[in-house]
Amino acid sequence: MINFGCQLAGFIAPMVMGLLITAFNGSFEVAFWFLLIANAVSIMACSTLGNAAKTLDMKGVNAH
Repeated sequence: MINFGCQLAGFIAPMVMGLLITAFNGSFEVAFWFLLIANAVSIMACSTLGNAAKTLDMKGVNAH
């Protein structure tokens, strides 16, 4: 699933960047703001994820 998300982002991001640059008369400023906002959203999403290894240990999955 992670690979699919990365592949999708790699496919969509250049098109969005090109559309933004074209829409704003060749200005790269909006395209860079798009990158900053997308990065901030991904950081916030990653910060909400828990530690999967710790959760599995607590449930006894890795208990020997």
